[in-house]
Amino acid sequence: MTRPPLRAAAVLDRFGAQRVLAGALEEAFASRSIELELLSHRALVAGVSIVQDGRERPRVEPDRPLLWLSAADPSPDLTPDDRFLHSEVVAASRSIAMLSRSPVVNRPTPLSPCGRFPGSAVMGVRRVAGLPGLDVAVRCERFTAMQVGEVAGADEGPVASGAEVYDYATGRSAYGVADRVPGPVRTRRSLPSARLVRVRVAGRGVLAPGSVPRWFETASLDVARSYELQLATVWWLVDEAGRGTLARVDCWTWDRSLDGDAHLIADALAVWLLDEARAPDPGLPGLDAEVAVP
Repeated sequence: MTRPPLRAAAVLDRFGAQRVLAGALEEAFASRSIELELLSHRALVAGVSIVQDGRERPRVEPDRPLLWLSAADPSPDLTPDDRFLHSEVVAASRSIAMLSRSPVVNRPTPLSPCGRFPGSAVMGVRRVAGLPGLDVAVRCERFTAMQVGEVAGADEGPVASGAEVYDYATGRSAYGVADRVPGPVRTRRSLPSARLVRVRVAGRGVLAPGSVPRWFETASLDVARSYELQLATVWWLVDEAGRGTLARVDCWTWDRSLDGDAHLIADALAVWLLDEARAPDPGLPGLDAEVAVP
C-alpha cells in the first residue's frame, strides 16, 4: 500500500524578509515528496481550529508538522483596530503551534515565541554560562544610566580601558572609556584580536566554516538544544589561541543573513521533519509541566 504524502506547513514572511528561504524550503521538501504549504500567521489561523471538548487535551485540526519561522506577520502602520486584530492573530497562531501534536520546528512555549529562548538577546547569552556540562565563556552586557566617567571602578570591570561602550543618547559606540558621555550606556568586554565565527544549527546538524574546531559545532548544538531550537545561529568570537567566547544567539533566520546557506538549511529541516514524523508521538511537550518563570 502506498503511504499518503506527508503534509507540512511553514509560517514565515514568504513575500518579504524570508522570500529566499521560502523558495529553498519549497524545493527541498518537494524533492522528498513532502507537500509544504507556505503560510502567513493570518492564513494559519484561518485554516486551523483549536478544539477543546473538556474530555481531553486541546487539539488542533488539521494537525500537521509545522515550521515556526517567524513570530508575527509584518505590521506596517496600523490603526488601533488593526493592531488589536494583529495581536489576536499572533496569539492564536502561537497557540496553534504550541498545541500541535505534530513535530514543530522552534515550537513556541509559554515563556517565548521561539522555543525557550528569552525575549532579551543579552539574557539569551548570559544564561548559557549557567548550563550544566557546558563550559562556555560569554560576554555579558551591562547597562547603566550613569555617565561612564562617574561609574565606580571605571579602570576595571565592564568599563575598563578597551571595553566596548555604546551611548544610547548619541547612538555612538567606541572602544575604551569616553569622556563624560551623556548615557545611558551599554558596556561589554572587548576582544579586539578575535574573529567572528558563525555556526548555524539546522535540524540535528550544523553548518560551520571548515576552519572551526569541532568543539564549536558541539557547543553550538548544545546551546540550541538548551533553548529547544532546531534552527538557530550561534555567533562566537575566537581568539588567536582558538578559544571561543559566545557573542550572540539568533533564533530567527532572515534572508539577509543566509549567505548562500538557504538550500542547506532547507534540506536539513526536511530531513529532521521526516525523522520526527516517523518517531512515536511523545504527546504535547511541556503542557503538563509546571511553568517556571525566570
